[in-house]
Amino acid sequence: MAGKIKGFTIVEVVIVIAIIAVLLAISIPRFSLWRAKYQLESDTRSVASLINMARNKAFTEKINLQVVINGKRVCVSCNPDDNFCTSVYPSDINCLNLKNDFSSYTISISSRGIIQNKISIFPNRAIENSYGCIRVSTLRAKVGIIRGENCELQ
Repeated sequence: MAGKIKGFTIVEVVIVIAIIAVLLAISIPRFSLWRAKYQLESDTRSVASLINMARNKAFTEKINLQVVINGKRVCVSCNPDDNFCTSVYPSDINCLNLKNDFSSYTISISSRGIIQNKISIFPNRAIENSYGCIRVSTLRAKVGIIRGENCELQ
C-alpha cells in the first residue's frame, strides 16, 4: 500500500495568499493614518512641553526667553533684548527637530514666567479629531484636539 503524501494543493495556497493580500490592502491605509496621527500627537506634545519648560526656566532664572517655531524645528533662546541672558546663553538653549511641519510662530516669555502671546498653534497638515494643536495662555501651553478650525482643550 502506497503511503499518501500530505500537503496543500496549489488552489489552497492561492486562496490563502489572496486572503492575505485583501487583509493587507485594508490594513495598510489604516496603519499609515495611525502612524501619521501618532507622529503628529508626539510632536505636538513635545512642542507644548518645550514651551512649558521655557516658561519655568524664564521664571526660575529671571531671564526673558523666546520660543521660535519654524517648520520642523523649535528652539528656545534668549530674547535679544535681554543682555544678561545672552551673556549666559550665547546660543540656543534647547532645540527640537520635529517630523511634522508647523507654521512659523514666536512666543515671548517674560522673566516673571508670563507668556506674552495667547495663540493656538496648528500644524500645516492637521488631522481632524487628533491631539494635534496647542493652546498657549499666559501661564501654560496645553495640547488640544483639532475640531475644524478650533483647538479644543479636554
